[in-house]
Amino acid sequence: MLFEESPLVSVIIPAYNAASFLSHSLRSVLDQDYPRIEIIVVDDGSLDRTFEIAQTFESEFPEKIKAIKQTNGKQGKARNTGIFYSKGSLIAFLDADDEWTKEKISNQVNCLNRENLDLVYSDGYLIATNSNKSLIDLVAEGHQKMLLGSYQGILEGKDGIKIL
Repeated sequence: MLFEESPLVSVIIPAYNAASFLSHSLRSVLDQDYPRIEIIVVDDGSLDRTFEIAQTFESEFPEKIKAIKQTNGKQGKARNTGIFYSKGSLIAFLDADDEWTKEKISNQVNCLNRENLDLVYSDGYLIATNSNKSLIDLVAEGHQKMLLGSYQGILEGKDGIKIL
């Protein structure tokens, strides 16, 4: 499916008790080199300051960020709530304790269009730390990183669905 050159990407961040991480996650999306992004943070009944942090970012970037609070329904419900409120023709999910490299969205939108795909995903790094630093800073400092398992190719039919 070909998309317009710069489609709006709705980034959905389900968050539960993510006050320690959410600011880093949001900054990594706001720092993307891709221009057309909306961010929907769905607080899934957190007991900490997660929703307050999301609201602070929403106040600072009202044209980009929407904060929603719901009773706890787990990640699936939070993701579906985010989809319901999204306006973009593309959806990207980001867990509240994860971060993206600066070019993540632009690379994936370009891949979708170049290869005429319906879905793309990316590999990632896993870093175990008790630090309050961002993932980007920890990688730059040379902390141990491990590439997660990956698959490269086109997934089609029953075998493709099984792998996915």
